[in-house]
Amino acid sequence: MVRLYDPKEKIQGYTIEELISTGNNAVSYAARAATGEKVFFKLYQSPSIRVPWYRPFVQHQRELKERIERGSCRQFCYRFLGGFEHDRKYHQVFEYLDKSHSLAQILDRVKLNPAAVPWEQRELMAKVLVAGIDQLHVARIVHADLKPENVMLIEDHSIAMKYRLKIIDMDFSFFTDKKAPWDGHEGYFGTPGYMSPEHVSRQVPQPASDVFTLGLMLYQLLAQGHPYVFDDIEQYPLAYRSYTAPRPKLLGKPREPATTEFIEEMLYRCLHPDPSQRPTAHDLHRALTGEGTHAHLAHLNKLGRPVEASSTVSGPAELQHQSDIECSNETSIAREDKPHVSGESLRISGRLKLVSSEGIELTIGASLKVGRIVLARFGHGAQYAADHQFTLERVNDQWFLEPGPNTPNDTLLNGELLNGRHQLIAGDRIAIGRASSQRRVLELEVRAE
Repeated sequence: MVRLYDPKEKIQGYTIEELISTGNNAVSYAARAATGEKVFFKLYQSPSIRVPWYRPFVQHQRELKERIERGSCRQFCYRFLGGFEHDRKYHQVFEYLDKSHSLAQILDRVKLNPAAVPWEQRELMAKVLVAGIDQLHVARIVHADLKPENVMLIEDHSIAMKYRLKIIDMDFSFFTDKKAPWDGHEGYFGTPGYMSPEHVSRQVPQPASDVFTLGLMLYQLLAQGHPYVFDDIEQYPLAYRSYTAPRPKLLGKPREPATTEFIEEMLYRCLHPDPSQRPTAHDLHRALTGEGTHAHLAHLNKLGRPVEASSTVSGPAELQHQSDIECSNETSIAREDKPHVSGESLRISGRLKLVSSEGIELTIGASLKVGRIVLARFGHGAQYAADHQFTLERVNDQWFLEPGPNTPNDTLLNGELLNGRHQLIAGDRIAIGRASSQRRVLELEVRAE
């Protein structure tokens, strides 16, 4: 029998406020921590302490938390706040995502009226979502239960997308470099309508399985709708094997340099029954941002199983090829170019803020040497930075940018090589790259706090 907690009941310092949901594996609540912070509180019914994989599951949760926290994927995932055992059951606490909508709600609005959610906003949601899954895969994590309900969008009108994206419900995600604790005891979790061919054929899901589900979701976000709609779940395996999905037709024009033809082809390939023929999440992100090319499409015909990227970097990497660049500088909604002249309206008189094209922010109040460790919050493009890539110096009410010494890659300001100390104004753009070839990565916009 399921044990339900009552409102105001206290468990290990957390005070239950209200029941949110009951599922096959867990009961979820809104609760308050001793600090007063509102949290998402989860009581697991399965695995119970009686099953042989209970202890390995608890250890798995700890490792999952560690991998997310030390990887670039942390910016896209909800925060694991802690886990503990109480009354012979495992509990886990996550950040509470307030003022949020699920992607499912956005898709419902798009289905009723595509104009209800502007194309530019949906295109940016797609880019950020795919970038997040790409980063999960870099950390050797397979989500395995992707669906629109597991992608939350938190209102934030200070950024172009108007939402911050968080991927949730990852407690049964697993690693590509070791077996899941439940392997051989239980099947792998998935949701009808969003399972991959590997799910329905009872194989172990892989990164390509997440890509298949991304394809299903992006058909709805960017194209004519879900490609496989059945009342009977028994129809999915045959449809997947037969590759009966219609080719996607985008509902808007992608922002250049991305092209309609290439994105449509890549979305269609996401649904290929052979996982080795699907693009990786990284390939898909490049197509959405325009970094992919039609020449790259020929390469996809030779794809084997995706090669996993390493989540650790021993030293700063050097930009050598365009394919080295992980994130495009074109992932935000179109905005005016930086004015060529400064003025009082562009002056930064207080704290300075760096903002990535995906809305990730860093506020700085005092002079700071910036390198890989500081830049890691913006994505794994930080691997191309030196330990001291540049300095942000605050002098009275002015901010200056100065390049670090002997860096393997250039510091660029508004696309130009930074040779010496330069005063910053709002709208300036700092990037890492090669001035000689105009290759750049991790472009950050300067704003006033």
